[in-house]
Amino acid sequence: MPTAGGTFSPRLNQLWASGSAVLLWRRSSNGKTLAAEDCDQWYAPALRNGGTHLRVDANTIADAANDILAESASYRTIERRRLLADAAADVHRHLLCPCCILEYWSELLHLLTDVQKSTPDSEERFLAALHQAHTANLTIDAW
Repeated sequence: MPTAGGTFSPRLNQLWASGSAVLLWRRSSNGKTLAAEDCDQWYAPALRNGGTHLRVDANTIADAANDILAESASYRTIERRRLLADAAADVHRHLLCPCCILEYWSELLHLLTDVQKSTPDSEERFLAALHQAHTANLTIDAW
């Protein structure tokens, strides 16, 4: 399980790439609970709790870890492990591979270039287009 900190996480990227069952920590900010998907990584909009990873906190970490690590597991638990591992590999394959990252940044820079060439309301248009492009491109059909 990687640490949460709002920065690039090489360890988390390694977990996705290796097809690991990923546990992401739920943390709070100013007393408000934040989901791991709400912060940290640029590709977070594509993540789905229970699909690509398990979201845990102090109350759920023990049960989640026992489910993932138990040697004598039920078929349901084994299948869940397999699905989490497959989803982690998909996160890497569809979002974090070198070509995926290049495509994401290329689209972002082309969008910025187009907006900068346009009218005085370009900042608002850029932010709206960026949000649309970001959320539209960060999906994997299997989830």
